[in-house]
Amino acid sequence: MKNFQRQLEKRHGKKNITTQDLWHDDNIQFPRLITELEKIGVFSDDNIMDNLVKLTDLKYIDILDLVDRARNKFDKIKKGI
Repeated sequence: MKNFQRQLEKRHGKKNITTQDLWHDDNIQFPRLITELEKIGVFSDDNIMDNLVKLTDLKYIDILDLVDRARNKFDKIKKGI
């Protein structure tokens, strides 16, 4: 946890990190958003996934890989790693 705290302090350039700082930290919020979307089944919806594939240069499996990477990153954030 101390290592995570030091990383946050370094990234934000100060010792006392506030919830507002965390809210504005894209390294936390982007994986959080993807993880929360996964929890409500967004990436299990065939229509949504078909549209994502069409709108991006990603294959279906690549999108799932990104979701998995985001979940792993957010799990580490929550654990303070």
